[in-house]
Amino acid sequence: MMKSTTTHLKSYQKNTRIEQGFTLIEVLVVLVLSVIGFMGNLSWQQYLNQILKNSAEQSRASQLALSMAERMRNNVEGVLQTAGYQYPVSSPVYSKAQALEHVAVCPCATSLKQAENDIAEWQVELDSLPTINDIKPKGTIELSNSTESFKIYLISVSWPSTIRHEKNNSTKLETISVRVGFNV
Repeated sequence: MMKSTTTHLKSYQKNTRIEQGFTLIEVLVVLVLSVIGFMGNLSWQQYLNQILKNSAEQSRASQLALSMAERMRNNVEGVLQTAGYQYPVSSPVYSKAQALEHVAVCPCATSLKQAENDIAEWQVELDSLPTINDIKPKGTIELSNSTESFKIYLISVSWPSTIRHEKNNSTKLETISVRVGFNV
């Protein structure tokens, strides 16, 4: 009886194929799934890079608005004068070279000259922000509220967003605003 069991086991082993490794279909399925996963990760990485870049631009715009607010706080007399800190100004805006020359030459003896110098420097800094799709960053300083005893200025910096919008794939302007008040 023992002999028949051994014979039966030997015939079973001869008829059964021992599998080792993977079939071609299994390898192709894994390869396709890996490529799909990689492409998904790549698109997320591009989106996250856009968000990171936009965050850096937002930070830079915030620094520009706050730096102008600080300049205005350091020159209260210039702020209280009628045309001290209005931007864009009614007179021609400086080119980058003219603004740099103005900053270098201006002795800034008066508070109004200091205000002009601050505006010229601020314009150069605004020009350092990147232009996207021919949309340039812009800055404004406007008297938003004024009473006999108090003036409130609104300092705004707008820049083109690097994040693409899904509906129309357009570029939009993002804005940071700072309000600064002065006792008259």
